Amino acid sequence: MTSVNFAYTVNACQARLSGCRQGSPNRPAGRRLPASCARQGQEANVIQALSRRDRVRTATTQEIKQTARRILVQDGADAVSLRAIAREMGMTAPALYRYFGSHEELIKHVIADIFTELTDDLRAAIEAAGTASGGDLTTKVIAAMTIGYQSPA
Repeated sequence: MTSVNFAYTVNACQARLSGCRQGSPNRPAGRRLPASCARQGQEANVIQALSRRDRVRTATTQEIKQTARRILVQDGADAVSLRAIAREMGMTAPALYRYFGSHEELIKHVIADIFTELTDDLRAAIEAAGTASGGDLTTKVIAAMTIGYQSPA
């Protein structure tokens, strides 16, 4: 199995996204937004309904990631294979390649979802501790540390 630096991948994605914000600290003041960001801003003004095909694809992608995560939690990392995921979903293993280019890409998405959920939980715990304690930093740190014990994988 190939070693992947997930922290780098997540940080690179966050840097790309934060560079598209007007007041981003990653972009010097007075510098224009990249063309891709300008297109995103223009597209944000237009609300388009997803087609049926896109909705089905999104739902299937989510189901694949949830199935992979469930297998990961129940049976461990060695049990997460495209064949096992496909078997549980009633699909063929090659059909999964329509949604993810490789096993490694699927695992990156599953881990990114776990990190996103953990980050959201941490932010919520810190905000709740901040309002309950009047902004005491110690209480915020303890709340952030205990969230790891409460969050299931």
